[in-house]
Amino acid sequence: MAGVSERAGVLVVRAWVEAGEGPLRARITARLDLVGGEETSVVVGGWEAAAEVVRRWLEEFERGDSIPRAPGDGSVTPA
Repeated sequence: MAGVSERAGVLVVRAWVEAGEGPLRARITARLDLVGGEETSVVVGGWEAAAEVVRRWLEEFERGDSIPRAPGDGSVTPA
């Protein structure tokens, strides 16, 4: 039987609301490749922005592209 090639990535979302005020904040840490990929982390405000980062990550993981950036933000930094 031929071996099956598999890629694995990880995306961790930590969400919080500061003192019950303001929009949800989320830190999203991601790796597209657990074997040799670079880990990145971004903080976003609002569930819409967090959902967009997660959506982009899933799309890029499926294609095998680089780590997604926050919407309108070039501030993804190595963790």
